[in-house]
Amino acid sequence: MQHLPFDMAGLDLAGFALAGFAVTVSPGPTTIAMTAVASAFGLRRTWAFLTGSAVGTIAVMLAVAAGLASLLTGHPALAAGFAVLSAAYILYLALRIATAPPPRAASAGATPPGIVSGLILATTNPKAWLAIGALFGGATPPSTAPMADMVARVTVMVVLITLSHVTWALAGAGFARLLRQPLVSRIVNLILAALLVASMVMMLWPGRG
Repeated sequence: MQHLPFDMAGLDLAGFALAGFAVTVSPGPTTIAMTAVASAFGLRRTWAFLTGSAVGTIAVMLAVAAGLASLLTGHPALAAGFAVLSAAYILYLALRIATAPPPRAASAGATPPGIVSGLILATTNPKAWLAIGALFGGATPPSTAPMADMVARVTVMVVLITLSHVTWALAGAGFARLLRQPLVSRIVNLILAALLVASMVMMLWPGRG
């Protein structure tokens, strides 16, 4: 029976990975922004934003694993400040996406969001803090989990966060290849910008989503 704890640990990690996949791949401010930026500017010009967003999300995950998510849940004023900052930046990104030129003409005009933009969006997104916090709290609490389990969870989340960002960027780049006509490009950019704003509204007022 000595193998039972290891089997249970494996089952717990599998469940954690499945829940982590659902959290990281589901639409939200960062994933929609990734798709929208890649659609508006093309995949090659999105890597800096992707890197910043992925690193920022991983930083949030590490902070949650260290127990810092309780700062948001225990201090409503801090959570509200994060929400306002994130909402303002999402609106800014939505405006840039809505006004971006067609992918072929982007090099002659607008500059795509870079690493810093991705970092700001990821680290100020309260939805990421709360969702990842709930994910880590759903299994053995971080404060009592064995170190090996925590390392395994963190490794799983790093892989899932990276794959999610790349997948959503590739989806956006797929849109970009179809946007040959300026009118079609503008319509798609406006739709993606509207979805980004809608994700912000759902983040601030989840009961209305």
